[in-house]
Amino acid sequence: MVAKKLVSIRVLENDWDDFREWADGQGSNATAELNRYIRQCLGRNDSEIQTVQPVSTIRNDSEIQELKTRSPI
Repeated sequence: MVAKKLVSIRVLENDWDDFREWADGQGSNATAELNRYIRQCLGRNDSEIQTVQPVSTIRNDSEIQELKTRSPI
């Protein structure tokens, strides 16, 4: 398995919400679509992208913290 790096970007809130909604409408998710775009810009094979549907939609830090305390790592 190829190592992946967690990155952070700043996006206008409305743009992010609209982008996530668009990706969902495509049967995908925002992360997969951003990865697809990056690989396309780099001229890499799109078939290497693995789309993973999110288990849930996490919207804030308290939800993330709750999941961390419930889920064994």
